Amino acid sequence: MSALPKSEVEAPILRLVPKSEAPPPRRVASASAWTLGSMAGMSLLRLVSQAVLTHLCLPEHFAVVTLMRTFLTFVEMASDMGLRNAVISHPRGEERVFLGTAFSVQAVRGVGMWLASCLVAWPVAAFYDKPVLLLLLSIAGLESVNNGLFAVRAYVAERHLKLAIPTMLDVLGLFVSVATSIVWAWFQPGPLGLAFGPLVGGFVRLVVSHAIYRAERVPFLWDRDLARELFSYSRWIIGSTTVSFVAQQFHLLYLGKFLADQVLGVYGLAWNLCAQASKPMTALANRVIIPHLAQAGRQSEQELARSVELSMRRFLPACVLVCVGAGLFAPAMFGLFYSASFAAGGAMGELFAIVVWFMVLQHVPRCVLLALGNSKSVAAMAWWNAVLTVIGIVGGYAYRSGSLTGAILGNALGNVAGCWVGWRALRTHGLAVGRAMARYTLLFLAWFGVGAYAANELVARAGLSMGWAGLVASAVFSAPLAAWVWFGTVAPARAQRKQT
Repeated sequence: MSALPKSEVEAPILRLVPKSEAPPPRRVASASAWTLGSMAGMSLLRLVSQAVLTHLCLPEHFAVVTLMRTFLTFVEMASDMGLRNAVISHPRGEERVFLGTAFSVQAVRGVGMWLASCLVAWPVAAFYDKPVLLLLLSIAGLESVNNGLFAVRAYVAERHLKLAIPTMLDVLGLFVSVATSIVWAWFQPGPLGLAFGPLVGGFVRLVVSHAIYRAERVPFLWDRDLARELFSYSRWIIGSTTVSFVAQQFHLLYLGKFLADQVLGVYGLAWNLCAQASKPMTALANRVIIPHLAQAGRQSEQELARSVELSMRRFLPACVLVCVGAGLFAPAMFGLFYSASFAAGGAMGELFAIVVWFMVLQHVPRCVLLALGNSKSVAAMAWWNAVLTVIGIVGGYAYRSGSLTGAILGNALGNVAGCWVGWRALRTHGLAVGRAMARYTLLFLAWFGVGAYAANELVARAGLSMGWAGLVASAVFSAPLAAWVWFGTVAPARAQRKQT
């Protein structure tokens, strides 16, 4: 980073409006409700579908699809240009020529991603000695084309925190996806059904998005200056998302080479269980907090500082709830609802909850930095995250000659580094978030540790199975957190909506 010319380092990435009205509190509350409600429903739908699919497919089938998804994610993140955030933040984000240019760039990117998926298919299949990946990557990569042709008018709705249609489009796509996978696996169990479901769901989402926004159709356009500005903005985004991929997915790439297919399939599902719990928080950060903070920052520095403090008070308790709940519920999910061949995933899920906590905690500095247009610091967060993630996973797995526990806990090292780098960056903007982040981290670790200990005691002293012990512990220790979130976040937001 420091080798860049000074003019490039200090140049503004996106020009923001100097002053703007803050969004009405009622709209922020409504956007939060839509985001959390839809993402919670989608996470539940995914978990139910996975439970059904474990009774139709084998762990080996999930192993090959886990690798396929990892490389599709790599292609997507390596080409991420931040177009959605650009539409949300740019002062001309609602102009027809800007949207047309963004749509053109997005479509070209989608086709390019599919071609890249085809190019990596053969070496990936050869490296992991799984010939079926050659077919899966080439065909499932068409999901990128679906995403590239998605209606950019949905991003304009997100810009105004009107999230009913964008969130329902996501729900529709997921519902079609899981329905397709389950029906396919019912008649022909195997990785093909698991891979093709999202392709069908994405196509339906694409078609419906253009049907909804047909009255405000955006054509393919190209404005050289706007395209240059979009690419200027994306130079840091592309770098940050590429290294973010390493931070988030390296464990699957690395362990996929060493673990048996049966273990890798269970490992991937355990990771998905905890990662699903974090998705409502990630969606809330991307769709509500970033636009909200961006508008507050355009109003004044004081308004931004006030909004950051309020957002943390409402965001972080919910993060504690979902991470504690997911970690304690993992043994119940794998022990009671999944096929018996997946039971080992419960213990993995408990450890993944710690990784996911530090992953969602990074959203605090990341959201503020993106709202300020400081994508360079976001790239620095991702860079340090990636470097220390690789070190942590390789070193942790080498501990005791192949320790999965060491690899999982080592995975958290990079996320801790990302939090630290983001905190340091915000200090240069005069925003103090470190104490709040540390306070909530200690709360999470203490409460989760007590819950995990209580579950083990139920197994040892009461004779419960690990599945039932996890179910009891998750209910008991999540209940007070849920009450805290309700009375501290949901109830005040509902009262504020009624007043306005």
